[in-house]
Amino acid sequence: MGPTCAATMFVNLFTACHTPLTLIRISKYIIWMKYQLPQADYIKAVKQQLMGFIMDEIVNSVGEFHDDGGLIPRDELSDGDGDGAGGTRWLGRARACAADAAVVAQLRACGAVLAGKTNMHELGAGTSGINPHHGSTRNPHNPGRVSGGSSSGSAAAVCAGLCPVALGVDGGGSVRMPAALCGVVGFKPTAGRLSNAGVLPLNWTPELNLPLLKSSLSIKNIKLAKYAKWFNDSSEDIRNCCDKSLQMLHAHYGWETLDVTIPEIEEMRLAHYVTIGSECTASLAKYLDKLRRSEIGWDVRVALGVYGSFSSRAYLNSQRLRNRQMYFHKEIFKTADVIVSPMTGVTAYKLQDDALKSGELDYINGAALVRYSIAGNFLGLPAITVMVGYDKAGLPIGLQFIGRPWRRARSTTRSLKCSTISSRKIKPVGFIISTGINPKAKPYYLFDGYAHLSSGLACGLAGLAAGMAIGIVGDAGVRANAQQPKLFVGMILILIFAEALALYGLIVGIILSSRAGQSRAD
Repeated sequence: MGPTCAATMFVNLFTACHTPLTLIRISKYIIWMKYQLPQADYIKAVKQQLMGFIMDEIVNSVGEFHDDGGLIPRDELSDGDGDGAGGTRWLGRARACAADAAVVAQLRACGAVLAGKTNMHELGAGTSGINPHHGSTRNPHNPGRVSGGSSSGSAAAVCAGLCPVALGVDGGGSVRMPAALCGVVGFKPTAGRLSNAGVLPLNWTPELNLPLLKSSLSIKNIKLAKYAKWFNDSSEDIRNCCDKSLQMLHAHYGWETLDVTIPEIEEMRLAHYVTIGSECTASLAKYLDKLRRSEIGWDVRVALGVYGSFSSRAYLNSQRLRNRQMYFHKEIFKTADVIVSPMTGVTAYKLQDDALKSGELDYINGAALVRYSIAGNFLGLPAITVMVGYDKAGLPIGLQFIGRPWRRARSTTRSLKCSTISSRKIKPVGFIISTGINPKAKPYYLFDGYAHLSSGLACGLAGLAAGMAIGIVGDAGVRANAQQPKLFVGMILILIFAEALALYGLIVGIILSSRAGQSRAD
């Protein structure tokens, strides 16, 4: 059976059934095809013959919902089958990707099925999800509203039920904002917890965003830090809904809300903007110099122009402010477990028709959307958003929890508990990935670690001693040989013994390294 014939049979199976198209039905038929075709023909049939039909059916079932042909991950992540173009038409040609991004590779190793890539705001340089090149992602709750950005397609796909999980990159709330606007869970881990290998290097602060997929036991005696002036800088519907959620947490679990002050909030927002703008300019400079500006949307052209105006002094001052803010937040975490705030200052606003082909520069709504996202990115703190209700227009409202660094599990549990008492269904916008999650990986024991450490120390210290001996003796020997040539032989012998010391350290290191793994044999 060839791929074309199999694809025709697959389509006929769908068209013969009058029941709604669901992910379960899609999965059943794709699995059926896998046993009817050789591997190569199966992949070709699914990708070339079936995905277009499937996406057409999905679009018909959920209304006007534009997506760049995929479910997981977004277009900023390499997936080995194509280039991470960052929502552009040109970057995929300029930046070839030969392998999966690190997190994509981990997902594949665990058996995840990646169906494609989702749309995003061009270069991640906006918060609306409007993309003049690939179409604007619409909010499944209301197709006339924005889905948020820049990981717009990821959040909308999860919200619409097209996939259970999706990946995104969060450099300034780019996962948490669309998650809040679409009513799903968006999670940003502590900076450095996950590898950025294979992620489009727009800057070096974003992290992959992941939610927790399991429930947990009730946690009591939790202290939530709330900065009232900052918390209340949102629309009335959001403010009232988030306040009610905190009251419910107190009533059900006794969670206490502490009034705190976070100084220099506005300064931190500006410093973050300078940081990501400067890093984006540095990362894309080699591509932009050769690029025709007509290939970039108008909104991104303006953004890149602003980014390029930042000075090195402004960037350094921003990093100084980062240190100050980290100190302020550490002081807050001495008395509180998490910082709580709304996720966005406004809910999803209307899509303007004149922005669909040119992009949109709405800095008023953009500033309101990004208002509560900064600490998670600028300071590298873990943060998660969950839906806690709706505004008067029926649009989702998200509540955010910002945790201590490297304390992901507790802050995530709290937010899931909040979502539970609000009686809302949790739809994650990502997935938890960590090194060593592959169940087929070999165990690494403490003994092995010490064996490798001692091996490195033996080799390194012996080499260091040999190098110092050669440097000192060699320098003195050359000078002495110029005055007394008979010292030449003695100098060479000393150098040989020094090199032998390095070789001895290498042999000891190899022996120690070979001991690793013997604890399992014993």
